[in-house]
Amino acid sequence: MPSPAETANDSDPECLTVSTGTLAAVNSILVGEGTEVPMLGGSFDEASGFWFVIGEIVRPGSSGDDLLAIWATDTDITVDSFDGELLAVDGGSSQYSTAQTSTALTVDPAETLPGMLCFRR
Repeated sequence: MPSPAETANDSDPECLTVSTGTLAAVNSILVGEGTEVPMLGGSFDEASGFWFVIGEIVRPGSSGDDLLAIWATDTDITVDSFDGELLAVDGGSSQYSTAQTSTALTVDPAETLPGMLCFRR
């Protein structure tokens, strides 16, 4: 299995290409009919050993007030056969998914969010 550094995008070694399997896993745990995350950005955090994925939650009937949400996993997010557990690490992922909220991993919105730069590219 390649290391997180080996699976990074060529344009930025810290940004990972999130697999379609990981995207499907995120969409499978969303709550609310028609709610979806069309795309994900991803990164690996060496300190915690977790992969982070961030995506915009799009809800039917929302008027441009979609929000970003962050999930974490200890399973490689770059493999299509992704079968890991996703943990909610912020308010958006806690509110709009059935993922268990992580008590060990927290994200401070005042700091750079894991995967934020990767999501915006």
